[in-house]
Amino acid sequence: MKGIQGGLDMLFILRPMLFYPVWTFFLAGSLEAGMRLNGNWQFPVLPVIFSVTLITGSAFILNQIKDKETDRINNKLFFIADGIVKEKSAFIEAGVLAFAGLLIVYFISFKIFLLAAALFLVSGICYNYPPFSWKDRPVMGMVTNSLAGIFIFSMGWIARGGSGYIPLYVLPYAVAGGAVYLDTTLPDVKGDREAGKITFAVKYGHGLTIRLASILEISVVITAFLLSDRFIFYASVVVLPFFVLSAIKPDLKNGVRAVKFSIIILLAGVCWFYPALFAVVMVAFFITKIYYKKRFNFNYPSLKA
Repeated sequence: MKGIQGGLDMLFILRPMLFYPVWTFFLAGSLEAGMRLNGNWQFPVLPVIFSVTLITGSAFILNQIKDKETDRINNKLFFIADGIVKEKSAFIEAGVLAFAGLLIVYFISFKIFLLAAALFLVSGICYNYPPFSWKDRPVMGMVTNSLAGIFIFSMGWIARGGSGYIPLYVLPYAVAGGAVYLDTTLPDVKGDREAGKITFAVKYGHGLTIRLASILEISVVITAFLLSDRFIFYASVVVLPFFVLSAIKPDLKNGVRAVKFSIIILLAGVCWFYPALFAVVMVAFFITKIYYKKRFNFNYPSLKA
């Protein structure tokens, strides 16, 4: 039983709920290539998206290792912070996942491999480790999340037959990634400040952070309209009122609600075109919920703001 529990801990340290935006951005990129170019899958989609999942999972583990003090203060992400998973084991797992993910796409497409390597470099190394440590810098933390979105979207674009490396059509998605990131820093201000982590919310406060996120969301609507991207345009219009409300009343609850609904709406849109994703999403949601309840008596994930 102890071995099974340890295996589950090593699985859920990957933070499966964070794969939702990863899968969404990848499939949004493929959707754009399909709609604009009538593109067909040029490469096997499951190995590519599995590779992206492994690489981002590795980055999530590295982030938990570096943020263990912050997580302990904020009473979240218990694995490293509470010593449930040893740092050495976590490092080994992160290394194996990154290596496996990069190896898979290396044999599939060199273009996708370069983007995957850039994704790991930015979100795994530069985001977490000196001399960069972008997670501790107000603007670069936001930039990192936008760059990650660009790389993931572009991998989906290329996999579906898109030309080049990074298409112009990624722009609204990159801006959306920055908007969502800003509001995700709001709940952790206390722990981040005590641990010396200077996020945008720590440096500039709730009000400015939420208002900037709202401005970025408006920019998503504008850029999507100019690029004739109906998919993210309609999704952004639906969630825009939540960002506007949070800007009018900039408190934590409204900021978190805007983040959750933006992820849910965009994910729902992708699931409409890729129904198989809906089954994966629901299975991941309920298994994660059961695990956290049994393991920590903690209600996660939750749709509540």
